[in-house]
Amino acid sequence: MSYFVSHSHLPLFSSPRLPKVFFGDLENKVCTDWADENSDLEKVLLPGEIIQIKNSSKTRKDENRWVAITKSPYPLYGEKELFTLRALIKPTSNKARTNATTTLPSRRKFVSRLSEFEHTPYLYGGGSPEGISEFHETIKRYENATIISKQSVIRDIQKLRGVDCSSLFALATDGYAYPDSKDMQQLTLKHKGRLLDIYRKDISEILDMIQPGDILYMHRHVMFFMDKNTIIQAVGRTGENAQAFTQVTGKTYGKVVIDYAKLILEALISIRKILPANSYTNERQFCIGRLFTT
Repeated sequence: MSYFVSHSHLPLFSSPRLPKVFFGDLENKVCTDWADENSDLEKVLLPGEIIQIKNSSKTRKDENRWVAITKSPYPLYGEKELFTLRALIKPTSNKARTNATTTLPSRRKFVSRLSEFEHTPYLYGGGSPEGISEFHETIKRYENATIISKQSVIRDIQKLRGVDCSSLFALATDGYAYPDSKDMQQLTLKHKGRLLDIYRKDISEILDMIQPGDILYMHRHVMFFMDKNTIIQAVGRTGENAQAFTQVTGKTYGKVVIDYAKLILEALISIRKILPANSYTNERQFCIGRLFTT
């Protein structure tokens, strides 16, 4: 086994292949579906992460093009074999994260950082607001894929430009933790946060309890309160959440959006029939946690 460090944002894929979204012309629907949830992209790690890979042998002209990861910095992604491009990592003798952040920012700084990502494109598994140009250039070199779409949405995806809901937390905390959405509640409790008593509360009662930086958890999605009136989230273009939110806000999603919190709670409760709970236990509930105390 060998240790390597990422020298750019590092995409981790569930398969050593790429969808044809990166090569040539595509219909917009194909691109949209891939961006929203039908992706081989599992997560994009921050620069400076340490990973462990299997020693691989030359199997084709491009030696060790894909490498299998056997140990990643986050337990969730260490439980299954993932793949990345050999060109995006370099050997290291260090076994610890080189960019580790060991303390949470203040609540005020966290909320301020979140607002910086407004309008960033949504990408399932994404974690790079500016995209990974090195990834795209490497893919073109390996696959002879020289065509770059003129459509901005497809062009963003070809460069892996975009974030998802859970990566907002990592980016706004400078890499303090990089959980999946389903792990956010556990993250809060592990780091001495608490869950709010919102069971059977109405929307106005819930909003009266909110402090900036509070986190709303639900099935496969998290959102972050900016204050009692607004909430920020990264949500895809399609799917039940986007459809429900559009009904009450009139907005088109597929990016990081700041919404009126009251409208989002109305969409969850009235349209999606997802009810407030004191702890998230099933997909018909949402709960709210408070991780930031200062």
